[in-house]
Amino acid sequence: MKFRFTAKERAVISGVAESVKASVVTMVALRKLREVLPPEAPSPYKRELYRELCRDEEGRRYTVIVYRPFPGLVITDYELEDGTPVRFIDDCLFEIETTGRTLTRCEL
Repeated sequence: MKFRFTAKERAVISGVAESVKASVVTMVALRKLREVLPPEAPSPYKRELYRELCRDEEGRRYTVIVYRPFPGLVITDYELEDGTPVRFIDDCLFEIETTGRTLTRCEL
């Protein structure tokens, strides 16, 4: 299937593509910046959104803090109360990055 666009439509599509590309570049740059900062350096912009009560496979309880590290950007990060980084897997699962331990929030 071949699409035909007017010059105005092509300009709009090009503008949207450039905007998306700029947003992706900004998000990647901010994540890289976070990787080079020392882990103990708190972000002055870090805003807690909510907390998730979770359990691991052995029944131990954990609290995952969900926060936004940069204002105005839709980037969400996760960590335990002690600052250990946590990776979001899906709506029910997290993974502690340092240990690989899986945490669930759906079967509490």
